[in-house]
Amino acid sequence: MKKSKFTLFMVIAFTSLLFNVKALAATSIGISASSSVTVGNTVTATVTISSNSTLGTWDFVIGYDTSKLTLLDDANQRIADFGDGKIKSRSYTFRFMTKATGSAKIYVDSASYYSYWDEKLENVSKGSKTITINPKKVSNPTTYSSNNYLSSLGIDGYELTPAFNKNTLEYSVKLPKETYNIKLNGKTEDSKAKIDGIGDITLVDGENKLEVKVTAENGNIRTYVIKATVEEPNPIKVNIDEKEYTVVRKKDGLTIPSNYKETTIDIQGESVLAFNGEITKYNLVALKDNEGNIGLYIYNSTNETYELYKELKFNSINIYPYLISDDKILDGYKKGKMTINNNEVEVLQNKSGYPIIYGMNLSTGEVSYYTYDAKDNTLQRYNEEEVLKNNKENKDKLYIIYGLAAFSILELFIIIIILAVKNKKTNKKLEETLEKTMKFAPIDEDNIEEKSKKEIKKEEKQKLKEEKLKKKEEKKKLKEKNKDDDYEDMDEF
Repeated sequence: MKKSKFTLFMVIAFTSLLFNVKALAATSIGISASSSVTVGNTVTATVTISSNSTLGTWDFVIGYDTSKLTLLDDANQRIADFGDGKIKSRSYTFRFMTKATGSAKIYVDSASYYSYWDEKLENVSKGSKTITINPKKVSNPTTYSSNNYLSSLGIDGYELTPAFNKNTLEYSVKLPKETYNIKLNGKTEDSKAKIDGIGDITLVDGENKLEVKVTAENGNIRTYVIKATVEEPNPIKVNIDEKEYTVVRKKDGLTIPSNYKETTIDIQGESVLAFNGEITKYNLVALKDNEGNIGLYIYNSTNETYELYKELKFNSINIYPYLISDDKILDGYKKGKMTINNNEVEVLQNKSGYPIIYGMNLSTGEVSYYTYDAKDNTLQRYNEEEVLKNNKENKDKLYIIYGLAAFSILELFIIIIILAVKNKKTNKKLEETLEKTMKFAPIDEDNIEEKSKKEIKKEEKQKLKEEKLKKKEEKKKLKEKNKDDDYEDMDEF
């Protein structure tokens, strides 16, 4: 009986585990690195995504303390990758140069994860690692200098506000219209310190944020900031999503996209710089936000709207990604978002791990679907037959897994039935043994009393019968005696 209960419990537990893998799955992104490093050296952080279930697809961004660390190798802070239906973990390495002493944190800034078993977005546990950056060690008693002050700072022909003071970090200067080049001067207080950000500087209309960084011998950095504002001729202000921008009129500092040429268009009655696409037919204008960040926007002259221009550049193809309407969603896919080449774009996702981009080829003007390989950062025309083949292979794998599981469960149920039949026979023998044992068990008092009465009556009846027989015998004997006496009397006579 105990065996049967135990086996049944194991079957229930196994079945529950099999069909609740998704509920049991837990995904985390951990970060490991040296806890201590010397300033000026490199530190390698290993970022590992792991799950107690088969990995699906994931997308995460690594953040770090930019005041003390510099990411090397032109590595992308964002990782978009996918599993193969077998692996449960994957690791990535990031190298950082330490540039200032103190504590620096490396962390997972954002992350999204889709499980392999379905397309459900799941929560991800995001890790972090804090490292201590120590001053350089020297073999003699002297220490490296920590002096990262400037002894002078200025712009040729103009005065800063307020006047320079080595302890003052923020300054401003106003420049006349069409001032697009200045010379920024500065000198360190300590000859062993290094200075970055001085020299000939190119400006644009409006506010320009200039940074001068001083690095002490021991690696400590001090940053001086100058807000240089170039007076604009009739500045053109536009609003996008309740945020104000200024139209940039000068080409200096702007990068013209491929297959675009310089032109001018009319905005708010003013002729401004624009770039016209030979393939896309878009008119791009440069807009600057209040923080001095400049971006290219598609200008629609019909309704006077602006849309951020995104160009995905690959080795052999450049794509302008479109927003994906519901009628453009492919079977078996759902809409999602991911960052590709520093642009957040809409993509179509499924379990295959290869997102699909819908957009225009900027070389041919052809609009089509493109499959994106996040691992190699490559793009190719969407191949529906290949995708269907991959989906079929994934389904076949799942069917095999479910089939094996079902077969295992069937085997366990057969074992239970066999054990149950065996236990039934054992129980029958046990019942027969108990019945035999019950024959020797004590009889209750009522039965005893009833039986005793019957036996007494039987004994009394037998006794009466015996007495009758005895009397009959005595009577017979008496009769025979009397007969003998009669014969004697006759003889005498």
